[in-house]
Amino acid sequence: MMPKVLSRQHVVPHGKSWAIRPEGNTRVTAIFRSKREAIDRAREIAGNRDSLVVVHGRNGQAFLGPAVPSTIDRNELRQAIRELQDARGRQTAEKRSK
Repeated sequence: MMPKVLSRQHVVPHGKSWAIRPEGNTRVTAIFRSKREAIDRAREIAGNRDSLVVVHGRNGQAFLGPAVPSTIDRNELRQAIRELQDARGRQTAEKRSK
């Protein structure tokens, strides 16, 4: 059986503020003054939609942090991390081939 692919809510820099952007969307869901507020709201959204939270730094670097809902088991989390690492590897390979 294939593991369930989880959707992701990204907490991203948005000018001097922070925003939540669902993966695959170009538009943000909401904008917040602080990163903490954005992470807290992203956790709520993720809990309602059985998804992960991916937090980005000001430089755009993404990482899966403590914002991952506790309802996800370790195997699902490992799979999500592998998928994220694979996607980064493909992006890097594509950049190198250009």
